[in-house]
Amino acid sequence: MSDDATQIASSSSEAVDRVKAAFPFDDYITGDLAPWLTVGTAVQNYLKPGDRLFDLGSGPCDKTAVAQALGCQCTAVDDLQDDWHLRGDNTERIKGFAREMGISFSQEFTPLKPQSYDMVMMNDVLEHIHDSPRDLLISLTEGLKTGGYLFATVPNLANIRKRLDILRGRTNLPNYDLYYWYQGRWRGPQREYVEGDLRAMCANLGLEILELKTVHHMLQKLPAKVRPIYKAATVLFPGWRDTWYLIARKPAGWTPQHTVSDQKFAEIYGQSAKESLYTVDR
Repeated sequence: MSDDATQIASSSSEAVDRVKAAFPFDDYITGDLAPWLTVGTAVQNYLKPGDRLFDLGSGPCDKTAVAQALGCQCTAVDDLQDDWHLRGDNTERIKGFAREMGISFSQEFTPLKPQSYDMVMMNDVLEHIHDSPRDLLISLTEGLKTGGYLFATVPNLANIRKRLDILRGRTNLPNYDLYYWYQGRWRGPQREYVEGDLRAMCANLGLEILELKTVHHMLQKLPAKVRPIYKAATVLFPGWRDTWYLIARKPAGWTPQHTVSDQKFAEIYGQSAKESLYTVDR
């Protein structure tokens, strides 16, 4: 580990600058640095140096490294199976960067030991999960200490750019050619989120929401001349911003709920409360 990596950054911006200088891929941490600064803000607001953070779906550990630079003891997991991860020696360069920053990195996820982390972080991960995230989220919450935090960012399905695309007859989903020609299992978004989804997720998990707000993480996708207008409009209508930011706390006495009754599921599914989807008498 380099000497710089052992020094605790005094601010989010210093942490991001340090990570940017050490990161092995040019033109990756560029432009609007809001996604990385968001991580720094969450860490500084809720954690202290020495706290343990687990980052699921860390990618090249760029955001994990921001938390590490602010004094956290970070563990990161990502399968590194995106196309660019597999090119040349990129996988080894990512692993080398993680080692340099002092991050414990693995390509395989194993259930966390109970009560072992102060924060679990997922940046732009939830939307990529193909099936229900229930069991994964329960496993991650079990790994949090009592009073620990789930920190997640997800794209906002209802952001104004996507609404306008739909009104113009365009898709709000990824480019179709990319989807059509993708090699192997699709790794793009499966389900993006709105506020009600995240509130329901936390209610089902039994977590206490501390912050749920929108932020700007994708301004670079807009033409530069449009950005001031967009930012001004989203001051009045914050639900139009591109990304949701969630901080939720694990309460004392938390217990997991793995299933609901057949009757409850029938209600959720939209059936009569007296009729089970699993055992219907004819």
